[in-house]
Amino acid sequence: YQRRVHGSPDMTRALCHWVEVNEKIDLPITGTGNLKLDAEKSVQLPDSYAVEPNPEEQHGDRYFARVILLAPKPEEPEEERKPEDGPKPPKVPVHPWQRYRFILALNAKGHRVPYGGEWSSEDGQDPTNTQTLINTAIRLTKEQSGVDLSSVTQWFKIVETQYRRKNGSTDRSFFFLPDTWSIDLQAEAAKGWANEYRQEVEEVEEVEEEGEGEAKQVITKKVQRVTNKASEKVILTPIETSLQTLVEQNTHETGEPTVESSLFACAIDEILGLKYANKLLAVLRKKKVEADEAAQNLKRKRDDEAAEREVQQKKAIEEMEAKRRKVQEDNAAREAWVASRREEEKDMPEDEIQRRRQEEVEKEEDDKRRREEEAKLLEEEARIKKEEEVRKKAEEEEAKKRQQEEEDRARGYSIVKTTHTLVDEEIAAPFQYFDRPSFNTPGQLRRDTLEGVLHALGSLTQREIEGLLRGVGLPPDRPTGPLFYRRLAGYQVTEEKMVPFTTPAEGEAPAADGLAPQGDVTMFTAQ
Repeated sequence: YQRRVHGSPDMTRALCHWVEVNEKIDLPITGTGNLKLDAEKSVQLPDSYAVEPNPEEQHGDRYFARVILLAPKPEEPEEERKPEDGPKPPKVPVHPWQRYRFILALNAKGHRVPYGGEWSSEDGQDPTNTQTLINTAIRLTKEQSGVDLSSVTQWFKIVETQYRRKNGSTDRSFFFLPDTWSIDLQAEAAKGWANEYRQEVEEVEEVEEEGEGEAKQVITKKVQRVTNKASEKVILTPIETSLQTLVEQNTHETGEPTVESSLFACAIDEILGLKYANKLLAVLRKKKVEADEAAQNLKRKRDDEAAEREVQQKKAIEEMEAKRRKVQEDNAAREAWVASRREEEKDMPEDEIQRRRQEEVEKEEDDKRRREEEAKLLEEEARIKKEEEVRKKAEEEEAKKRQQEEEDRARGYSIVKTTHTLVDEEIAAPFQYFDRPSFNTPGQLRRDTLEGVLHALGSLTQREIEGLLRGVGLPPDRPTGPLFYRRLAGYQVTEEKMVPFTTPAEGEAPAADGLAPQGDVTMFTAQ
């Protein structure tokens, strides 16, 4: 996923530190939901927070520590349903981009900004030390939100942004992700500072009149007057937002903290993308093994069928050859018999010869009629045998049905089985993560998208990727072919329901409570 971020013209580079601790980062999508900040309680910060540094002013390198808090929500409880409520309606899948929730601040300009700020010597003498920057993040987060992060034991350095200012100095901003999901954090009441006014000395002109009558003179004097002016309030309001909002937020003319929060969100997206890409790879490998086994079983079955056909064909050829030989033998014997009779007829009178020829014709017709009767007899025997098998099977089914009715009558209810097709969310989740809600048709991923995800892992060859994708029905000649991953993650479950048994009236087919027939009912539940 490529995202254009409008950065500061002073930015020199952004470093991804998360790759050093990636295997330790496991971001939960659900949690206890204990981390809550009251959005109605804004925090007014001291005037020093409103002072922007002068880029022309000479000063040394500066260090900043910033945080955004992960606030996983608890899993929604399953809705209790009664048997008469019918099948449970399918859940509408929510994209992980929208399920990962973060807490940060909204400033007076309406920009999303992280908590934290500039390092101070009270946090430690060495700002290049990670613990010193963590101390800065703890101190400023407590001031700006009321959340005390001092009990957090795991801090993950995610990204670092470096700037080179006009005066030649360097600013380094470090973004941390504290492990707030493993401990119970409570935010204190939001505090406001009482410095709503500040004193300023200004020079004003005062007009005075001296003298009387024609001698009166108007004199203008410049004096200094101390006035109280309202302070420019820096207001931070806690806000909870999704990862999608942070990644896709518009950073144009928003300030460096907002730009850095967008870079942080992109880094989190990379972390999660790597996690889900590895899960996706594991699913594809498993599916490839299953597809290879199915292909081998199919090949074995076809080979067996081909071998069986070959045996049958060989047997048929042998039978045909035996029949041909028998026909040849019969023909040869008949020819020999005819030849011997013709030899005998040389000295016979003509009428005797005609009589013998007539006997031959009658004998041939009798043999033909006998063969036809034998064929009909065999055909009739086969028909009777088939009818007997059908009748026997029907009697067995009827007996089984009567036995089932007796069992249902004895226990007072019938069992109706319903088959549902559900979706294994563990299998569908890694595919869904790359099914970005802003770009794709929900529920499907193109082959070229999956190929790009697998290539990005950097450990697979093109041949291996093609083999994995072919295992889920995506050959190389269909680069834009869709994978319906929720269908890939589908599985069937059979549900048994007890229905009160009622004795049917005479002439009526038995039914359970007049509602459901005996047997299995297949239902498909799309999720």
